[in-house]
Amino acid sequence: MHIVIVEDQEELSGLIAERLNKTGIKSQSAISGEQALDLIDPEIHDLVILDRGLPDMEGLELLKILREDGIKIPVLILTAKDELGDKVAGLNSGADDYLVKPFEMDELVARIHALYRRPSQAMDMVLTLGNIEFHSTENSLKVADRYTELTVKEKDALERLMRLPGRVVSKDTLLLALYGHGDEGSHNSVEVVMHRLRKKLEEAGADIEIKTLRGIGYLIKDKKGE
Repeated sequence: MHIVIVEDQEELSGLIAERLNKTGIKSQSAISGEQALDLIDPEIHDLVILDRGLPDMEGLELLKILREDGIKIPVLILTAKDELGDKVAGLNSGADDYLVKPFEMDELVARIHALYRRPSQAMDMVLTLGNIEFHSTENSLKVADRYTELTVKEKDALERLMRLPGRVVSKDTLLLALYGHGDEGSHNSVEVVMHRLRKKLEEAGADIEIKTLRGIGYLIKDKKGE
């Protein structure tokens, strides 16, 4: 899972990022609405944590822009406001959940996982292509009804590709999804992960293929659909 934290209190943003990292959740941070708009990418990010009190715009204004742009990924609002009217305004603006400051980190993590599991969200929990089936919340892969073991990075790469079947996913997108900011990673690292993933799928008898477009990226497709 890859999350954007939109919070102008950098100390709090850092604490959230640290806690998420311990649970295996990658994150990036923005301290303003403008930064967030430049950063948020529905092809990379799975959820947004959004503070209402941003320096350049109200959080709900940013949320409205995201929804008008067709970005449907879940948004969890953080705010110091605890009035019912404020909560209703947030939810009516397109937020998926609401958490009042101060809050416990364990509750934040629990709410994030609950949002990610919701079947009503655009992020489907079960992805299928050809004879493979990937359960994103369980990180399990089945090929022809048999489970296949993958590493965490192989699973992350496969999920990114399967959410965009037949479309090119750039190396930069995969690099960010697999390693995030601050982690050691390179285009060569992505190539190694993709090589191992392709080999495991072939050995398991998957009737899909991952094509390499040199200098651009990768795409996944059903061989039978050619």
